Amino acid sequence: MAKTFKLTGEKLIEIPIFNNLNVYEGDVLLDITSTKVFKENELVIKEGSEGNALYIILEGIVDIIKKIDEKHFKTLARFGTHHAFGEGTLINRETSLRSASGIARSRTRVLIIYKDDFHRLLDFGSIVAYKVTLNLARILAERQASVDKELVEIISRVDDKAKAIIQDYMHKKLEKSSVKK
Repeated sequence: MAKTFKLTGEKLIEIPIFNNLNVYEGDVLLDITSTKVFKENELVIKEGSEGNALYIILEGIVDIIKKIDEKHFKTLARFGTHHAFGEGTLINRETSLRSASGIARSRTRVLIIYKDDFHRLLDFGSIVAYKVTLNLARILAERQASVDKELVEIISRVDDKAKAIIQDYMHKKLEKSSVKK
């Protein structure tokens, strides 16, 4: 028998991504959320698809998986209760494609915040949306620092020729990104 699940503003602000909200602000945010349950091994988000929502795990486990080639995949992260994924979608107003897939590894209930609803709050000047955006930026910064650390670790293990190739590639990427701005 499925247990009943009632999320309140008071419970919402116990989730780390919303811990800077007060109960009233939690209730405001709840007005633009929905919940969904995924079965074990069900696809939550698909790499390459249009990102349209942020997901927060209320219960369950989701693996974030990146396709390497037709036969190989790499698990980038395993998230459990109260972890968020798909955060880039809410930050980027433009259409963005999912950089990885998310697969429920057990029965998983998620809280969903759709991009359009969130941007309406931002456009309205809602302090709730700005507080959530600050927390999303913190999550992105933590994840970027983790990727940077892993990249340095990988580079430190390769030979000098491979290091030169990687460094050349990174310099070209930086040049391209600075030209776009």
